[in-house]
Amino acid sequence: FLFLFLFLVGFFFNSLFIFLKLLGLSPLTLKRIFSGAVWRSSRSTRTDMSYCDFVFYILSEEDKTTPTAMEYWFRILDVDGDGILSYYELEMFYDEQIALLTDMGIDHMPFKDTLCLVLDMLNPKVASAIRLSDLKRCGLAPRVINTFVNVNKYLDQEESDEVDPEVDNGTPWTRFVNEEYAVLSAEEEDDGHDDDDDDD
Repeated sequence: FLFLFLFLVGFFFNSLFIFLKLLGLSPLTLKRIFSGAVWRSSRSTRTDMSYCDFVFYILSEEDKTTPTAMEYWFRILDVDGDGILSYYELEMFYDEQIALLTDMGIDHMPFKDTLCLVLDMLNPKVASAIRLSDLKRCGLAPRVINTFVNVNKYLDQEESDEVDPEVDNGTPWTRFVNEEYAVLSAEEEDDGHDDDDDDD
């Protein structure tokens, strides 16, 4: 049993890179995640992510409204580590989003137009130097971050309106947990019906 468990854990973390790509992360975003720029555990390597770092990632991915998540994604986007997001850095990430959108056959805005929208959302103190404090202050951090790192969430936010506060189910993390619980419950219910059919 222990061998099977260790095999499955090893398989999971070796397949993590592929899994994260399927979630809509660009190759550059994945490279930055596995570069060690955001790791908290010394056990993570360029090919494997520790459980601790995976939990840190999933919390930051599913609820980008928290200060910790904003710091996580800011460090991903800040390729040169100078504490400022330059237009060049943002364009590198956006070019990869464009490539993914093009592969899907989806039209996209040019970087220049996207940058204008992002600057309007952020309203940075210095237009050419986006800092972490600008991201935390703007109130639209998830929209800004998804524009550059996650094509699936970028498309979702472009296709849907803002969450209606009257039907809001809590934080993005709470919504994620509730959605995943509903999926698991439905699968469990389906399995229960299959077992009943077998008994007949």
